[in-house]
Amino acid sequence: MKEELIKELVKTGREAETMNEQYCRTISRLEQEAERVRAEGAEAQQQLQELEENQPRDPVEKGKVQEYRRKVNAVHSAVQALTRRKRDTERLVSFSVQSERRILEMESNVRLMRERQAALQRKLKEETDQKRRMECEMQRGKHRVKELEIKQEQQQKILKIKTEEIAAFQRQRRSGSTGSVTSTSTSTSQEEQQKMEEQRRWLDTEMEKVLEQRKALEDLEEELKKRETIVEKKEALLQERSGLESKRQRCSQALSSDLERVSSRIECLEQELCEKDWQLRGGSASEQQRLRQEIAGLRHEKEQLVRQRSELEDKLRLGTLLSAEVRLPQGLSGGRAGLGA
Repeated sequence: MKEELIKELVKTGREAETMNEQYCRTISRLEQEAERVRAEGAEAQQQLQELEENQPRDPVEKGKVQEYRRKVNAVHSAVQALTRRKRDTERLVSFSVQSERRILEMESNVRLMRERQAALQRKLKEETDQKRRMECEMQRGKHRVKELEIKQEQQQKILKIKTEEIAAFQRQRRSGSTGSVTSTSTSTSQEEQQKMEEQRRWLDTEMEKVLEQRKALEDLEEELKKRETIVEKKEALLQERSGLESKRQRCSQALSSDLERVSSRIECLEQELCEKDWQLRGGSASEQQRLRQEIAGLRHEKEQLVRQRSELEDKLRLGTLLSAEVRLPQGLSGGRAGLGA
């Protein structure tokens, strides 16, 4: 997915270079057109001054004066319109340069994000391996506890048999046997009691070992559960981060495309308005009324697009969707600290 993002960024960069070249050609064309219009305006202004100096009284000459005045005013309006278009195009060039710089930053951020994600994946693998080792250790511990329990159970059975034998010897002694038998039985009973006491102590020791093993297993299971929770949380955060980064890239590219589309439309509207102004000065009354309505509609659309362009530029400039740095989601660093504990 990150490879696709980088490909999209490179493609966007090439498109930005193409648009930048087009904008530069447009600026050159507008400068040439502005020079031509200024030359026409200077010529018309000179002719107007010559006519005004002669103070014509002939209606035909007066009509020429009015015509030159309209022509001079039209030239001034055309120069102003061309200047606005040139200024807007220069702003588009500046935006294109900023977009290229932003794309480079985004590519750097994607590389940094991939490096961080690779490091986190390695950390996850280490934790998974450690979890697997802990599970094996826990299984061995359970097997050891089971063996101790079986051994303890066998010893308890032996101890029970010995206890019954001692009780039988004691009953035999109380039944009135001979002194030698009694003495021998007493000696045997004492030896058996001593062995039983040793076995009890051994069983107590083994029982303590079993309890310690069980406690260690419980602690191990608790630690394993904690690590499983942390690993699952970390994997979820990695997926969330990848999704957010992809969404951020798509939104930023959509904003850039919208801004280019709106700016191109504004440039077309300004060209149409300039043409309508020229037509308005030479048309009939009915045509002028129609042209004024069309001009009003075009100006209204242009105002809306200018506001929309300003909003898009603010979003990009203020970093609403394009952050200057790739940040980890909150909680991911906490998960990393928990894993390292």
